[in-house]
Amino acid sequence: MTTSRNRFSDAPLFLVIGSDALRAGKVAQELAHRYAPDYEVAEAASGADAMALAMQLSTEGRRIALVLSSLALRDTDGWEAMTAVRAHHPGALRVVYLQPGDRDEAQLVQRPLQMGLADHYVVVPMVSPDEIFHAAISELLGEWAGTYGEQLEIAQLIGEVGSARMHQLRDLAGRNGVAVGVLDARSKDGQRVLSEVGFDDSVLPVLVLWTGLALRDPTDAEITDAFTGGDTPDWTTFDVAVIGGGPAGLAAGMSAASEGLQSFVLDRTAMGGQAGTTSRIRNYLGFPRGISGRELAKRAFDQAWTFGVAFQFARSADRIAWAGDHFITLLSDGVEVRSRALVLAPGVDYRRLGVPELEQLVGRGVYYGAAVTEAESMKGREVFVVGGGNAAGQAAVHLCRLAKSVTMLVRGSSLSASMSDYLIRQIHVNDNITIRSNSSIVGGGGDQALEFVEIRDENGHTHRHDAGGLFVLIGAEPRTDWLPDELLRDEWGYILTGQDVAMAPGWTLSRAPLAYETSMPGVFAVGDVRHGSVKRVASAVGEGSVVIQGVHTFLAEEEAPRPIH
Repeated sequence: MTTSRNRFSDAPLFLVIGSDALRAGKVAQELAHRYAPDYEVAEAASGADAMALAMQLSTEGRRIALVLSSLALRDTDGWEAMTAVRAHHPGALRVVYLQPGDRDEAQLVQRPLQMGLADHYVVVPMVSPDEIFHAAISELLGEWAGTYGEQLEIAQLIGEVGSARMHQLRDLAGRNGVAVGVLDARSKDGQRVLSEVGFDDSVLPVLVLWTGLALRDPTDAEITDAFTGGDTPDWTTFDVAVIGGGPAGLAAGMSAASEGLQSFVLDRTAMGGQAGTTSRIRNYLGFPRGISGRELAKRAFDQAWTFGVAFQFARSADRIAWAGDHFITLLSDGVEVRSRALVLAPGVDYRRLGVPELEQLVGRGVYYGAAVTEAESMKGREVFVVGGGNAAGQAAVHLCRLAKSVTMLVRGSSLSASMSDYLIRQIHVNDNITIRSNSSIVGGGGDQALEFVEIRDENGHTHRHDAGGLFVLIGAEPRTDWLPDELLRDEWGYILTGQDVAMAPGWTLSRAPLAYETSMPGVFAVGDVRHGSVKRVASAVGEGSVVIQGVHTFLAEEEAPRPIH
């Protein structure tokens, strides 16, 4: 095994594994040419050599960013070699490199990639520079650096580490794409920062931005405004206001603005909605190796912003009303937003467990979603994930990289009824994920944080297990109780649209309801909150894009909408 040392002895590494010295050499050489001196390149000719080097580097405190392997090695195959390396470097992304034009080799890699045994593949570079090769490597490095690399912290959060409020603020910062340092208020560094801004530790938490701005026990709105600059949109009448900043809402806002409509998007938390908390979306068109929900939300936000969409986060919509020639949406901070049409895309809330002793520990070992935010804190712990859908599967696969073990508690008899096949395969190839079917969580507790859970099995017996973390993803419920009675919903609170409205009493216009139009003319609903929607990111984006056609039709017609009382 060899390494090409650079002047930074603690630089992250690329580890290239391959028995074919020519192919491995081309990969290593191309990496060294482009990425030195920021990354060091190491080579190993066999799985055993790679394992030994990985152990040595881990002992030295060094980090492997990418491990790249050919399929066939002298002593094993590339899949096993990369898995062995990752056991010591959980953050390392795994890449298979293939010979150009080798169709047989390409077919061999297809199914293992689906199973999650590697994160991506590249073709051995045949020219230098090979920009296609580097495009794939750069994207992978961006993902690795966003989680494990050195990040510029633009703020510091000082408080009681492990408290529910600190978790909420860390999660909010992460969803806004902001790197935040966390300091214990009782530590020397925490006391020093508090002293520098003239505060003591009597009121916590405290947020200190790089600009010097310090906020004491900030609200979600205050912290979001601090991160985003607090720009207030021009509160004139918009063509369309979108309530909800998840995939459906972002798509609606961007599509409207790209077609010349002045659009506004509101979300009560942060961009991306629940999808923004997803560790990896693998079945979204155009992203062959998947994309994190946070990155997808950031790209969508950037795209919408360039088209001129006005945004406001950390505020909720409390009421909508008709004011003669436009709608008024009353926000939680008292601001009124006027628009000629409305698109409702508020998404849904995580369904609660309903176990009182566990609800008291939310943010202190018990989490609804938040697998991305809390993954690092689960290192070496026994973790439980409740749920059998895609969100639960994605959380389990993400958490198992750092956790000692992950146990999935599934109420049904199998995962196949509620989870995508590719996720089931990924779960089965991770040895530290266990599935307990026909099981439910009935209790748990701890002193200051979660310490144990109580699980009821299919025979009705209850067992107690030590637990370092509990992630609950058991479906969702629509948050539509704030909407007026005129807006028809089904028995579960999901909003009726289109043909479902036409078949229900109360529609007064001579025309039929437009696609995605609710029982209130000019008000549309898309995404998870809509009755009959497919709970997938791709379908939400599709609905958000298509609904703007109906908005155009509504704005162009002469009939005024029925007043809302």
